[in-house]
Amino acid sequence: MTNLMDSTDEPSKWVCHLIGHFDSGESPIHGTGFLVNIPDTNMYCIMTAGHNLKRAEGGYAISIQVIFPNQLKFTAEPGEFFVSKIYHDYTTLKETDESSVSDYGLITVERNKVMAPKELDLRGCAFSILTPKSELLGMDCTVHGYKLGDPLQTKNTSKFLIVLPETFSYIKETTPGVSGGPIFISQHGSDIAVGIHNYNQRATRLTYRVILEMLSWIKDYGLLRTIKVFGASEIYLRSTRGSNPNIIVRRGQDEYSNFNFVVVSAAKNEAALSHHRFAITPAHCRPKTENTFYFLTINKDGDEGGEARAILREDTSPGKESILALHRRGKTEGFRLTSASKSAASLAVKPRESRRHSCECGCITQDDAVQFHPTVNTAFSLLPKMKDFSPKKRR
Repeated sequence: MTNLMDSTDEPSKWVCHLIGHFDSGESPIHGTGFLVNIPDTNMYCIMTAGHNLKRAEGGYAISIQVIFPNQLKFTAEPGEFFVSKIYHDYTTLKETDESSVSDYGLITVERNKVMAPKELDLRGCAFSILTPKSELLGMDCTVHGYKLGDPLQTKNTSKFLIVLPETFSYIKETTPGVSGGPIFISQHGSDIAVGIHNYNQRATRLTYRVILEMLSWIKDYGLLRTIKVFGASEIYLRSTRGSNPNIIVRRGQDEYSNFNFVVVSAAKNEAALSHHRFAITPAHCRPKTENTFYFLTINKDGDEGGEARAILREDTSPGKESILALHRRGKTEGFRLTSASKSAASLAVKPRESRRHSCECGCITQDDAVQFHPTVNTAFSLLPKMKDFSPKKRR
C-alpha cells in the first residue's frame, strides 16, 4: 500500500475512518467508509462493509465514530446505520459464506444534527452501477482505507482480476481495517465508486439491487414515487398486472401507480439534478426470476426516426435504453424524463388517434400511448408514494 501525500484531495477527502463500539466481543472495531453524493437528501450517506456495523458475536454496534481527513467528525447511533437484509439474517466474517456477497451497509446521519462548519462540510463522491464488465477488466482500480486503525489513509492501485455480476476481485492484497473502503475507477476525469471492499482482494459491486436496498434506508430520499402528468387532472403512469406487465397511463391511483425511483449514477458534490442518472421500476411488480426487475425502457423496435414506445423490460440491471435523466421544467414543479442515450428523447403521453372510449373533457384515457419522442415531451410531477393499498386485516 502507498501512503497518500494529501488525504484532503479528491477522492481521498470522502473516505472516512470508522471506529465501531460493541457491547460484547472485540471492541472497538476499526474500519473504513466513504461518503457518496445521493441527490435530494439532507443526510450524510456513508457506504461501508456490513461487518463494520454488525458482528456475529456482539450484534449491532452501539455507536460508530466517523472521522474524515479534514477532521469532520460525528457519531452514528443505532437507527442511523443499516446492513443488508441477507447479512442481517446470516452475519459472517467468512468470505466463503454465501451471505458475504451481501456484506454491505450504510450510515445515514442528518446534516442538521451534525451542523458542520461550512469549511468542513462535504457532499460526497460520484458512484455508478453502469460500467460494464468489458470496461472494468481493462481498468485500474484503487482501494482506499485505514489499515489496522492507522489514522493515515492509504491506497492500493491494481488491475481488476475477476469481474462477476455481484463481486469483483483485484490483484494486490489488502489488510484489516480497509474493509468498507471504496473501489474507485477513473472515468471522464472523475473518480467514481463502483464497489465496497469487504474481504481480501474482493469487493461487493454496486448494483441495482444493492443501491435499491440502500436507498430504502434513507428516510428523506423519497424512493417510492408516483408519476403524475403535470397539469393534468389525476392522470398517472402505472404498470399493468400479470406476468408480462406494460407501462400505461390511467386516471386515478392504486398500488400499481407506485414506482421505485433509483439513482444509478450520481455526480460528485452539488451537481445539478440533470447530471445524475436514474432507473425506474414498478414497486409492486417483480419478475419471478431472482435479482431481476422490470425497467422502464425505450422500445427501439420501430422504424428509424419513428416514435419509440415506453415498455417494461426484465433484466438484472438497466440497459442504456433504461437510463433516464431528470430535467426541471423552468421554475415549475414539473420534470421531464429524458433518455440518457444519444436519442435524448423525452417521455411523452400522447392521445391515440382513435379511442375506444371518448371523454367529453378531452382528458387522457387508458388507451393513450406512453412514448419516448424526440420533439414531443410531457412534464411530470414526482410525488410521494400513494397510500398503502394492502387489504386491512379484520379484527
